[in-house]
Amino acid sequence: TDKVYECVMQLGWATDTYDADGEALAEPVPVPELDLESVSVVLGEFVGEIEQIPPVFSAKKIRGQPAYKRARRGEVVVHQPVAVTIYDIRDVCVDGAAIRCVVHCGSGTYVRTLAKDVGDRLGVPAHLAELRRTRVGSFGLEGAVTWEELAGTGEQELWDRVLDPAAMFPDWATAVVNEIGLGVVANGGVIEPNGVEERRRGSGADPVHGDWVRVLRSDGSLLAAAELLPGGMLQPRVVLA
Repeated sequence: TDKVYECVMQLGWATDTYDADGEALAEPVPVPELDLESVSVVLGEFVGEIEQIPPVFSAKKIRGQPAYKRARRGEVVVHQPVAVTIYDIRDVCVDGAAIRCVVHCGSGTYVRTLAKDVGDRLGVPAHLAELRRTRVGSFGLEGAVTWEELAGTGEQELWDRVLDPAAMFPDWATAVVNEIGLGVVANGGVIEPNGVEERRRGSGADPVHGDWVRVLRSDGSLLAAAELLPGGMLQPRVVLA
């Protein structure tokens, strides 16, 4: 799903990982005075569908193994450009040699690569100094549990805070099964239309062949995740009970 990040891009020096955990590639260089308007124009060039080259130190797999493992062994890692989507870059603030902003992007986007690329466009090396993810899909920090809450909470209270699995995929369509459907799922079969009591749209587009569908019991609990087949049939792929 799409994600929202608060980030700080530090200009003046680059690192091998594109973020603050990496090793500096060279001594810091002077950064010319930046104004909000010119920085906003450059950031705007990255909004939309763009091509990004993932960092060498990333979990992107090369021949079945994460790139960072190969890089740490000293292997030369070469990634191909990947199409990603950046929906919006907002709340831009220039603080000396740092750029603060909020990035709303699609899955697979590397914000640290964005920081490096923004620096390249501005003519100075750069890396991602800070990153805070504030939303994933429909889940935001407003629904998060703090460390303080965790430390002072008993086991039962923790379970009370666990979200129902059915809420994890609000964009998926829903199929509520009847007794026939329950029996079919229990035996690993394909659910035919006579096993479905009710169908509901998710927050996304209407489902098509191959899409995932939430399969619920009549009490609203998640029974399975299924693939939609032609004719409205459902092939359970992950069964929870």
